[in-house]
Formats: sequence, structure tokens, C-alpha cells
Amino acid sequence: MADRTLPGLFAHLQPLADSWSLPTERERHRRRLASTIVELDTVYNRLLPEIEAILTFLNQRALDALTDEESALLLLTLSLAEIAPAVQIFREPGNPDGFDTARFLASQ
Repeated sequence: MADRTLPGLFAHLQPLADSWSLPTERERHRRRLASTIVELDTVYNRLLPEIEAILTFLNQRALDALTDEESALLLLTLSLAEIAPAVQIFREPGNPDGFDTARFLASQ
């Protein structure tokens, strides 16, 4: 996905989309592992207050008919799901007490 432009209603989140609207779970996970907890906190704290509006917006559209901008927004929300455990539970990018997540191979 070359174009990560977000719908106008969410243009204020564009700096996050430039880095976090990644097309596969593997890429989102690698980005999480390459980030610091401060960076993850920043993304989390910017996206979490917006998630209800984002999901309301996306739920009004058919998943198989999303525009490129809407797809970029969906991918950004998936990044929030990816980083939430690191922020809420582990307080570090990886999983300190479990399986080495860098070894996990997602289907994508």
C-alpha cells in the first residue's frame, strides 16, 4: 500500500498513518518491536480517544468496498490493536515473560 492518506475527517492522524498504516500483521508487529515504549505510548494515546469515531465511520462501509483512504484508516486501527498489549500489559514493545514474539510468523 503506497498511499496511506486518511479520509479528511481523520486527517489530523496522518502523521501516525505515515508510519503505522501497514498492510500486514507481520509488518505491524515488526514496527511495534522496533519502537520504544515512549513511541508506542504516543501512538496509543493519540488513537485510543479516536477509536469510537473511527469504528463508527468504518462500520458504515462494506469491508470489501473500502477506498484506499478508508483502508489506510482500517490498517491504522489494526496497529492500535497490535500495540495495545505492549502499552497496557507489558510496558515494553515485546513480551518479556512469554514466547519470543519475533519468532511468531503470522499468515500474512
